[in-house]
Amino acid sequence: SRGLGDVYKRQIKNYTDVQLKNVDYQYNPDLTKALDHINGPFSYEDVFKITLWKVDRYPYIDKVTLATLNELETQKHFSEDVLLQILDKLLRVKGIGLPMASTYLRFRNPDVYPIIDRWAYKGLYVHSPKYVEKQKPIRKEKESIESYNKRWKNYIQRQTARYKEYIKDVELSL
Repeated sequence: SRGLGDVYKRQIKNYTDVQLKNVDYQYNPDLTKALDHINGPFSYEDVFKITLWKVDRYPYIDKVTLATLNELETQKHFSEDVLLQILDKLLRVKGIGLPMASTYLRFRNPDVYPIIDRWAYKGLYVHSPKYVEKQKPIRKEKESIESYNKRWKNYIQRQTARYKEYIKDVELSL
């Protein structure tokens, strides 16, 4: 029987001329460049980055969003305004939805923010039609920026309201 390598060899006519190590990946270009320039032994962080690169789940969180997230460490009480601000920043990042955003919040300040995941959410709302939206608004072709920004604002407000309600309900169930 032929192996998978034989199939690929047949598909590439000049197999010996192909230099796979020099393939110019256009995928996640900034991260690819950084990973290509790792010198010395891999660290755990390098391995995590490579894994996230491969599964296309590497979040690009800008410095302002990271600083805002880090400010939550000293927060003593829940604030809807603060939550709205940080969710607006985090949910704009490709690969970050409400469950992932809540995970960052929890590890930054576990006294204020719980993790919201689909299993806990389903368990808490087993008899309710509540759900977490999986699709972020995407700007439609020919859509005005004002229209898109309005849809985005509505999305963030809905996500913030869901998370706020979840926090309240988790506290009540404890």
